[in-house]
Amino acid sequence: MPRQVSARQSLDVLRARGLFLLACAVFVAIGLAAAWVVPADPASGLSNLRLYLAFLVSPWVLLSFAGAAVFVVFGIWYLRFSASPLDPATAFDAKLRQDGRLLALVLVAFVLSLSGVGYLFINETRAIFRDEQLRAQAAVARLRAQQVDRWILQHTMDAQALAQAIRALPLNPLAAEGEGRQILGVLLGEVLAGTTDRTGVSVLAPDGKVLVGLGEDATPDAETLKAVTSLKTSVARFQIIDVHEVGGPKPLLRMAFVVPVEPGDGTGPPKMVVLVLTVDPTRELFRQVSTWPTDSPGSEVVLVRRDGDDLIYLTAPSLLDNKQTAPLSHRLPMTRTGLPEAQAILHGDAVREGLDYRGVHVFSASHHVAGVPWFVVAKTDVAALMAPIWNKTLSLALAVLAIILVTVFMVLLLWRGQRASYLSFRDLQIEERAAASKHFEELIHRARGQPVTRGGRDL
Repeated sequence: MPRQVSARQSLDVLRARGLFLLACAVFVAIGLAAAWVVPADPASGLSNLRLYLAFLVSPWVLLSFAGAAVFVVFGIWYLRFSASPLDPATAFDAKLRQDGRLLALVLVAFVLSLSGVGYLFINETRAIFRDEQLRAQAAVARLRAQQVDRWILQHTMDAQALAQAIRALPLNPLAAEGEGRQILGVLLGEVLAGTTDRTGVSVLAPDGKVLVGLGEDATPDAETLKAVTSLKTSVARFQIIDVHEVGGPKPLLRMAFVVPVEPGDGTGPPKMVVLVLTVDPTRELFRQVSTWPTDSPGSEVVLVRRDGDDLIYLTAPSLLDNKQTAPLSHRLPMTRTGLPEAQAILHGDAVREGLDYRGVHVFSASHHVAGVPWFVVAKTDVAALMAPIWNKTLSLALAVLAIILVTVFMVLLLWRGQRASYLSFRDLQIEERAAASKHFEELIHRARGQPVTRGGRDL
């Protein structure tokens, strides 16, 4: 019977060693599969051979593979592919407990090292991804601010060029029908037709009287006229009348570019006229600025400015309860200094992380606009922006968990193989000691002249 037990346990040793080698192959396969998935592009989730090979030689992977190789070599050494000698003087249970503690220590050390490498790797990956996304936010804000800069510069240059052309005309007969008036009408018409967002162009006397006007805003609104009459006492030679609401059955938004024009020949009154170019920024500019460059849910670009103690949104905040509000209609108190828009006004251009007007955690970037007190703020919900890297974190966590489970299985195989080896060797010792005891008993019986019984027969 002992020989049968020993043979069965020897078979257990061989089975445990075979399963351990198979687990080693699975262990390596999971590692290589994880190395293919982890370096995939977070945005698209796709990987390729170049990324794969570059990741395989990265410090993180080399460190992980080194730890895995040490564990596998330890397992092979531990099994030793032969019956482990057991000191007869050593208690069997104590020896098993000692080996169990050793295997548990190796398992904990490997799991901690693998988890630590994975944690450090994903932290670095998340930091790099976060920095890339913040740079992308800053690029969007800068691009949109440059777009507004070009829009303002275009209207400014056209207004000033028209002012120079008017300056060369004889301004005295402007109030009467004549060749000068006809030429001026042509010049005004050309500027008015320059872009679709121009709603009117006028030449006014210093007291606000319209001398010549074209377009739907041939007569400037009250706020623009107030700025024109103030030029008598102002040293400013050019003004931009910021976005304001023009009353009426349907309120409209208007801006104006005001340029005083001195007569070139210095003859007779009027001594000065004022050129006013009126534009509607909602027709093109606000729509273009509010558009995110790519399909990005949870993202928006807004134009804001300060209006006394309030923060006013020039463009409609598209993320507000998923409803489009009218431009210039959404206001918030500047006392909410944690808002990205308030931070932009108070502290200037920067990339930031905080809560927006919905109370949602966002990444934001701001950029000022030249010539007007506007700020472009580009922002995206952190949840939407970081979703790809969180998915990548989950993939890595699942890969590490799979490796840990395989590692636990391998340690159990090592334990079972070593235990079976100990049991086999112990049974062999018991059998040998029983045989030696039997032989010694026979010698004693023979020495005393007593018959020796074996198998029920006297010898």
